[in-house]
Order: sequence, then structure tokens, then C-alpha cells
Amino acid sequence: MSAGNVRLDPYRRGAARMMLDGREVGLLVTRVDVWREYTGWLWRRRVTSEQELPEWMVWPVGTSGVLTADDGVVRGEDLDGELTDWSAGAFRLRDTVYELRWLPVSQAEPAHREHGWDAV
Repeated sequence: MSAGNVRLDPYRRGAARMMLDGREVGLLVTRVDVWREYTGWLWRRRVTSEQELPEWMVWPVGTSGVLTADDGVVRGEDLDGELTDWSAGAFRLRDTVYELRWLPVSQAEPAHREHGWDAV
């Protein structure tokens, strides 16, 4: 695999507060992983493509009831649009657009330990 996609660097272990109408309703944590597609029979499988893709998890904050825990992977064909949104401070989930306030690394790491894949 070639060197990683530098556009994904801010999201390799990112975390952001999710805001709606000026109040915090959730926490978004992100990571980047390599996703592979395989072909062939089980005993003769081979990788036909591999790509770094961001994964995300959402955790509700407080008792607003606006969000429920959720997670997903950004598909390759959606990557450009999603990165444009994230860098502009927006996250689309279902029919709602949330404002993102990205946390500095010093706060993102504890968020990952408590709410990210490290906690699962």
C-alpha cells in the first residue's frame, strides 16, 4: 500500500463536539482504517483494491434526545464531499446537518479513550 492520504490526517484520531441550534448534542470521534476488497474462492483470495477510509462514531451528550449512538464508514465515492463538509465544520447525519467544533489533540485523545474504538 502506498503512503497514506494526507487529506485524512486530521481525522485519523479526531474528535469534535456536535452542535445543533447553538447547543452541544453529541460527540463525533473519527479514525482512518484500510478497507480492502477481495475476490476469488476462500482458499485463493486476493486483494483487488485497498483504500484508506474514515470511520466515525457518534455519541449523544446530555439528555436532549436529539441523537442516538451511531457509527459508519465513509464510502470511497463519498469521500471528497465528506471531507469538504468536515473541514468546513459540518456533519450530515440522516436529514440533519450538525455544526462540528473540532477538538485539539489534547482533548481528542481522552475522547477516544472514553468514547472511541479504544473504549469498545
